Amino acid sequence: MNAARIAFRNISRQKKRTFLLGGAIAFGVMIIVLINSFSAGINVNVKYNVTSLLGGHIYISGRETTETGKALQVIGDRTSLEAALVPVKDKIEEVHYRSRTFGELIFVSKQTTAAVDGVDWEMEKELIDRLQLVEGNKADIPKEKSIILPDSTAKDIGVKVGETVLLRLSSITGQQNVGDFTVAGITRDQGSMGMTFAYANITYLNSLIGLKPEE
Repeated sequence: MNAARIAFRNISRQKKRTFLLGGAIAFGVMIIVLINSFSAGINVNVKYNVTSLLGGHIYISGRETTETGKALQVIGDRTSLEAALVPVKDKIEEVHYRSRTFGELIFVSKQTTAAVDGVDWEMEKELIDRLQLVEGNKADIPKEKSIILPDSTAKDIGVKVGETVLLRLSSITGQQNVGDFTVAGITRDQGSMGMTFAYANITYLNSLIGLKPEE
C-alpha cells in the first residue's frame, strides 16, 4: 500500500511529466498498431493480386499421348484431375482453367515475343476488377477477339487501344497459326513480380492453339 501511495503521489506531483510520458507510450503503441495493420493489408493485397493475375497458388499442367505416340501439352479429360482434388476440396477457394501460349505479337513492322493466357472472363470477373488499366475500357475485355497487353509490350510494338495486332503461335501439334486481336486495354506492368502476361478470351485463343473451348 505504501508503494502504491508513493507512486500515486509522485504522479500527482509531476502532472506534466506524467502526461508527456503517457502520451509518448500511447503514441508508440499507435505507431506499432498502424505498422502491423499496414503490413497485413499489403500482404493480403499482394496475395490476391498475384493469385488473380497468375491464376492461383498451385498450377497443374498435363500431357496426353495421341494414338501415334505424340505427346501433347493438354488436359483434355478433367475427370482424373477433378477426382484428385476431391480429398482437399475444403482447402480450395477457387479453381480456374486457363490455357497459355507463347508467340510473337506483330503490329505493322514491329514484333515482340509474349506469353498469352486464355481466360474464361465469365468465371474470372474478379480478374477484370483487379487489372490496372493504363488505357482502355474494362467493358471491352470479355469480347471474343480482345487482348489485354502489358504496357511494356504495347510500347515495344507501338500499338494503342483499339488497334489490331497479330499473334503468331504454334498449335499443340506444332502447326503454325496466326490470329488477329483488338487491343482492348493496356495494363500497368507487373514486372516487379516477374509477370508480363497478356490476356485473351480462352475460347478464341484455344481455337488458335488447337484446343476445344473447355480444354
